[in-house]
Amino acid sequence: MNGVSGRLPARARQLADWCVVAFGLTIPVWTLADSLLIAVLIPAWLCTGGWHEKLRRVRESPVALAIVAFVGLMALGTLWGLGGLEDRALGFKKYSELLFVPLLVSMAISSEWKERALTAFAASMAVTLVLSLGLAAGVLPVMGVLKGVPDNLFCPFKKHTTHNVLMAFASLVFALRAWTAPVCRWKWIWGGLAALAVASVLLMVQGRTGYVVLAALGIAVFHSAYRWKGTALATVLLAGMLAGAYMVAPGFHQRADLVVEGLQKWDAGTVAHDSVGERMEFVYHTLDIVRAHPLVGVGTGGFVEAYAEQVKGTSFPVTRHPHKIGRAHV
Repeated sequence: MNGVSGRLPARARQLADWCVVAFGLTIPVWTLADSLLIAVLIPAWLCTGGWHEKLRRVRESPVALAIVAFVGLMALGTLWGLGGLEDRALGFKKYSELLFVPLLVSMAISSEWKERALTAFAASMAVTLVLSLGLAAGVLPVMGVLKGVPDNLFCPFKKHTTHNVLMAFASLVFALRAWTAPVCRWKWIWGGLAALAVASVLLMVQGRTGYVVLAALGIAVFHSAYRWKGTALATVLLAGMLAGAYMVAPGFHQRADLVVEGLQKWDAGTVAHDSVGERMEFVYHTLDIVRAHPLVGVGTGGFVEAYAEQVKGTSFPVTRHPHKIGRAHV
């Protein structure tokens, strides 16, 4: 019996490690598989034991501590505010998913398993990139699991915003693989994938969030390697890259112009009808809510009612998020 109980944590740890590797494959392509893997990972994590070590690793990680504190604040916020019980539960559930990061930190994943997980992610994103290029070239039809959406037909599995964010991270993984590859042939392969991933983010897929993530990752990497000189160099390179994309890519040009046009047209007293103007409208009224409730806010899940109260008596519609297109009817 002791032998069986002694083997359980080791078997559970191995299962948890394989779940982490599987996440690398599924995150870019299949949300349902992510949920199933979480359902397997959490019991395996619970069976691994070593709670004092797990807590120590979380305490020593600034990122993990920040997430735990933030989710704790969200839980505390369910005790007051304007939202109903369902709104509070949904609001907390959305942010509680961030606890997945401290869970992974507590596992102290070895370098070997991290490498496997990154390889799985790189492979999954390479397939996604090839399929995206196939859709763009018209070689592959938009059907079945190759979703595609109007105006963003080059995203085989995810919506354009998610696709572009993941592709930005993939470009970093590909570039680092090219930098560290011991064989020249693999340097060219990984380097080519990195270049294609950057081109996909800037030239193929609509999604301004991807532009921001790509720029931030580039600056972070150069700063990590060369400190402030790297930051300056990355800024110059990114400026040149974005300027080039603006000149040669109609899609990028159009998206950039829409931002400028939207900012110029936006009027705080008029209902917006474009994506940039709507977001400015959301920010404008949300800041009024913050000024009215500066200390304790409106509670977790209370935003919709607070926003509805803020625009009551005006022609402004209500939104469910201060950062997302899509009106609510309340």
